[in-house]
Amino acid sequence: RAMDEKGLVPNEYAAAHLRVLYTSENRKEGVLKKWTRGGINCASSLRPGKPIFLASDSGLVREYGPIYGRERNGIVVIHENNPNPPLHLDRADVNGTDHPRPASDFYDTFTDLYLLALSGCIFFSKGGYGLWAIYIGGNLTCGYRLKGWNKLTNACDFMGQSSEARADVFNGPLFLEPIDV
Repeated sequence: RAMDEKGLVPNEYAAAHLRVLYTSENRKEGVLKKWTRGGINCASSLRPGKPIFLASDSGLVREYGPIYGRERNGIVVIHENNPNPPLHLDRADVNGTDHPRPASDFYDTFTDLYLLALSGCIFFSKGGYGLWAIYIGGNLTCGYRLKGWNKLTNACDFMGQSSEARADVFNGPLFLEPIDV
């Protein structure tokens, strides 16, 4: 249902996962916007002219991504997370205690993972979440992992409609594609 609401077709869009709050909860707005532009530009190079699904642990990144997409005449979609920002899988405790959260608290986290995986082509930064999405999606030949934020500033140009869209071998997903029930 989330895919239908956003106009995403499995294996027909690119995705970007930006974990920008990994070592700091207080990044400057200008830095976050610069990294968002870079991540979206790199994702656009994976599937030129196709929509981009953006997932991030930052509300500002998720808010700015679609704005930047419109500025470039592209389509950048997000999943509205609740709670905001989404919970990290490696921080499953409740407020620093040893009490685990109920699995239902991670619904939005897994929705993001699902939408990343079904894109077929993923740009990702810190952490293993983007890599996990590539493994789940099954297209091991279409991914771009950024190593070091400083490289993101001018790493990629935004790619709009192109007859040179990337053709990739689809190895098959770890999970089946969605079905209507």
